[in-house]
Amino acid sequence: MKSTFSWKEVLTFALILIAIILMWSGAWYLIDKYIVVGQTDQAALNAAALKGQFGDMFGAINALFSGFAFAGIIVTLLLQKRDLVETRNAMSNERFDNTFFQLLNVHIDITQNISARGGSGREAFTAFNEYLKQSDQDFHVFCALEKLSRPQVRTIIDSRNVNVQIYPELEEADVTNINESLKVGIGAFNNYLDETVAMHEQKIKDAYTNASKQYIDHFSHYFRNLYHILKFIDESRLIEKNNKNNYAKFVRAQLSDIELVVIFYNSICKIELPGRAEMELGYPKMGKLLVKFDVLQNMNPLSLIHPIHKQIFDKNNKDVK
Repeated sequence: MKSTFSWKEVLTFALILIAIILMWSGAWYLIDKYIVVGQTDQAALNAAALKGQFGDMFGAINALFSGFAFAGIIVTLLLQKRDLVETRNAMSNERFDNTFFQLLNVHIDITQNISARGGSGREAFTAFNEYLKQSDQDFHVFCALEKLSRPQVRTIIDSRNVNVQIYPELEEADVTNINESLKVGIGAFNNYLDETVAMHEQKIKDAYTNASKQYIDHFSHYFRNLYHILKFIDESRLIEKNNKNNYAKFVRAQLSDIELVVIFYNSICKIELPGRAEMELGYPKMGKLLVKFDVLQNMNPLSLIHPIHKQIFDKNNKDVK
């Protein structure tokens, strides 16, 4: 409970005291102004009697102390109201915390029990991400080229070779992927430099659909639970609006780098699997919650297959406040 008064409570109490004092002072003013002492002894006696009668009727001093007592009652009621509100808020926060941390514990258990492509736990996310890259023949090259500048990519296209000067910026696997792709042409390199959003959106949609056919059932429980945790935070009336981001930080702290990448691609565009057209894998609701609570703030941009994918994600969620 609070041990000090808020400025609103102090102001309210001060206004009540001022009003009481003004009423008390005004009474004396009225007595002196409108009950005038006459010039004769009899008139003076009559005036004095009138003042006495008026004063007795008004009871100025009693009224003053009664007013102070009334002010005290009001302050007491205000404090009781505040204590009741704080008690209710504390109980609401406790109810929210119990549910929230239960959901979070369930999410941790789900993460640990995921298994896909020979990987378990968080390794399953790495395996799924690699399969996603394999689902489009250009993607492994895209991941390598993302580490280079566009002039460097154009140099590779012109020379049909990886210049030794850019080797330090690439890993050995990147050089291998680039050289293998050059053997079949420069189509992947031209696609990487192409900034047509629709083309890239279709490529990632097709690739994710292909990966989902094989492995989405391994991750669907994970995605659903994560979505409902964020939704629970967003829609709950048990906590203050300005406190919701603090709870979202707890969720964000549980997510590894590779999880962020897979969550990102799960929400980037609408995926329609055969026989499950109504199944919502993450788009558009999940993406909006990711933006609202800034869940992806720690995701490394170089972890994306192509930089334009972030533009697609932003375009889909531009109306989020």
